Amino acid sequence: MSIFDALDRADRGDARSTRVATLSRNGRIDVPAHVAIALMAIGAIGFDAAMRFEHAVMLPAMLLAMLLRIDEYATVHHEHAPMREAMA
Repeated sequence: MSIFDALDRADRGDARSTRVATLSRNGRIDVPAHVAIALMAIGAIGFDAAMRFEHAVMLPAMLLAMLLRIDEYATVHHEHAPMREAMA
């Protein structure tokens, strides 16, 4: 998911989204996943607990990322012109 997010932003040429912002946003997704995988690997928790842990940490972290960059998330990113033309 992180790779596709970074590629999408790079493909759109989104000037507001810097590499630091992309790494920060994707780190909030990847770090909880890697911690959950590590905890499962050492046998500290099972799969179900790992999924609960990952989402319990990831969702507030993503909310924090969005609130810290509210100007990036609270704007229209594209106009969907091809869809409007197809519907006309």
